[in-house]
Amino acid sequence: MSNRNNKSREIVQSRSAPRETKKHAPERDSSQLIATDRRRVKGANIPNVGTPKANTPRKAPAPAPPPPQPAPAPPPTQNVVPGEIPRGKNAPPHLATGQLLNGKFRIEKIIGSGGFGQIYKASDEMTRLAVAIKVVPCDHEPGRMILEQKVLIMLRNTPHAPHLIASGSYNGLMYIVMEMLGKNLADLRRKRKTKRLSVGTVLRAGQQAVAGLKAVHDVGYLHRDVKPSNMCIGLEGVHRRTIYIVDFGMTRQYRTGAGQIRNARPYAGFRGTMRYVSLTVHERKEQGPVDDFWSLFYTIVELAEGSVPWKQLTDPDDIARKKKITTYEDMCRYVPKGVKEFMAHLEKLQYHQQPNYTLLQQILQNSLPPDVSADSPFDWEENPSIVKSLSKSGKADQDTTS
Repeated sequence: MSNRNNKSREIVQSRSAPRETKKHAPERDSSQLIATDRRRVKGANIPNVGTPKANTPRKAPAPAPPPPQPAPAPPPTQNVVPGEIPRGKNAPPHLATGQLLNGKFRIEKIIGSGGFGQIYKASDEMTRLAVAIKVVPCDHEPGRMILEQKVLIMLRNTPHAPHLIASGSYNGLMYIVMEMLGKNLADLRRKRKTKRLSVGTVLRAGQQAVAGLKAVHDVGYLHRDVKPSNMCIGLEGVHRRTIYIVDFGMTRQYRTGAGQIRNARPYAGFRGTMRYVSLTVHERKEQGPVDDFWSLFYTIVELAEGSVPWKQLTDPDDIARKKKITTYEDMCRYVPKGVKEFMAHLEKLQYHQQPNYTLLQQILQNSLPPDVSADSPFDWEENPSIVKSLSKSGKADQDTTS
């Protein structure tokens, strides 16, 4: 009996004892699960709904918002590498109005820009004289700026090149400071009602340009971008009777320091402005001194005639073809017949040959109208109003003639 009671007591105890259960991870609420899922599925559009409330009536879903309209395309921007200074014709000004460059030159305004850099009108804080400052980013062909400075130093004592005042670097920019000049011949031609300069003005300006190019060649360099917009008059007074050749950004040494002509390369890249370059440049051959004078000849024609026959052409091959077939008579209605000798002399010259500078000047002198003398006023002296607007130092590699 006692044994049966003991057994029944053990059965009761075993039934009433708590069962051992497997241990599970603590439960997480729905917000934790959703957060975990959001981390697992990156970019999934999963709303954070939080912990659901009991007996909460469902709300009708809100109407779907209208599809977003595509954003307008941003304006085109330059491909600027971080840390680089933007460059080119559409680059913002590198210097601000009123800025003091290296503690000496006060910037007034930008007066020219292009692939060559930017040109500013400024004033010397000490002398109060107007100056022109050309700046280019230091990482933009610095050797070309250095070469331009070198040539200006060599031409410092010549009458037909701008006077170099200072040079240096500033905040990632290289700069050269030159005397301020007046308007270029392209601007002066366009200011005329006829869109032409008088023959007397053109031929006398041409004589000075011959002298200016001779000075460049005498120091062993070529200009390689002779054109009306790179020929300026002086800023004021008697200097307005002087023609200055500007922008030596495309210059090249053609003669060594020992005076030897450099060997011509079998292929030479295009340098110059399409409207004024010689056929040699079109053919990608090496330029010599004669090629500067072909550009001067086309400059004389355009200034006196108002244009050249290939003005409206844009294809380089079409322009070259037109230059080949156009005769002197086709080009020149106002330029005197005597100037044909200028063209004939150039046709005889090869790369390594030096032009006869004295002969070219004499041809222009002999072709002057009988009523024009060395002391006769230039067109801009007879009508001073055309030079009253902003003075410029010239625009380098831009073709500004039209």
